[in-house]
Amino acid sequence: MHSYSFFFDMWESIIEENLLQWSRDIKNGNILYFCPNEYETTAVATALLIAIQQALEISNTELHFVFGSWKPYIYITPYANMKMYQWPFFWLTSGFYRSVPIEESLDNIATRKIKYLMGALNNNPHPWRLVFMEECARLNLLDNNKTIVSWSSTASYTMQQIEHALARGEISHPFVHWKPQSRIYDNPSAGDRIRENCVPKDFEKSFVTVITESNANASFITEKTGKALFLGMPFMIQSAEGTHKYLEENGFTMYHHLFDYSFDQDPSWISRTRRILQEVNKYKDADWQALFDRPETKAIAVLNQKRLVELAFSDEHNGKEYWHIDSNRGRDAVYLQRYYSNHDYFKQFVPRNKY
Repeated sequence: MHSYSFFFDMWESIIEENLLQWSRDIKNGNILYFCPNEYETTAVATALLIAIQQALEISNTELHFVFGSWKPYIYITPYANMKMYQWPFFWLTSGFYRSVPIEESLDNIATRKIKYLMGALNNNPHPWRLVFMEECARLNLLDNNKTIVSWSSTASYTMQQIEHALARGEISHPFVHWKPQSRIYDNPSAGDRIRENCVPKDFEKSFVTVITESNANASFITEKTGKALFLGMPFMIQSAEGTHKYLEENGFTMYHHLFDYSFDQDPSWISRTRRILQEVNKYKDADWQALFDRPETKAIAVLNQKRLVELAFSDEHNGKEYWHIDSNRGRDAVYLQRYYSNHDYFKQFVPRNKY
């Protein structure tokens, strides 16, 4: 990898205009825009990129982007003197270390007792999560005796976000079934926000978890999906079209004997959301324990845990080439490897040549 005159992370609140100034000021060097914890950035507008490109040509400087996207770049067009790199499993191999679920949530898959039909954790009230909650309410899937579905925002703030999303044209969905309100389970932190590295007590005892990812259209896999894999839970993901296929192409296994994953190829995120919940709803009155106890269900759960651990030790996937660039990311990746190696359960999945 190159040496860099300067690098920064998009989560460090550095405005993009600084990038233009550095492109002018740094001569004969390289600048790294390091943001694997985001799938892409739409904030760097095309007009700004053109201005940056002109500055780069004058200063003989290269600008390198590292994204967490697994799809080709949608919003960023690489110009001359700009190079693009991807670390699509950043969250599963480095960032996930800070989000490993609390130990009490990891029970034995072989003896797990299923208590709920579905679990779903929702923090920020993004438009796709708003639609998810409305669809859950329409299908009567918000019964606390059958599901664990969290919602960390207050009713007033949620209504405000619904109005904003409607005004921006992000949704045109009628909200007639769901009455917004906070739904907090075993919240260990102050206020009404759920701590990122925690899951509610008994959450893993849900037959299936629906993961409302960070973006319904972004090709970006985060710790939210990592938690389901870590806990060995059957899952479906409200995310970009093709997400499940991508996971399968990289060694994970879907629960095809339980769910029809054809929704994964549906181009509409609203339609995908509805179809995911229809898959959940078809088991509303089923014996969830019997479904989870099927040998193929438990076998897939363990296979996915094994693959999650393998990724952490795979230099092809764990971003090792970037560790020297940002010591925090490298440290977390090494800590995650150490966690798996020392864990009574997960150490069985650590590749033998990595001990």
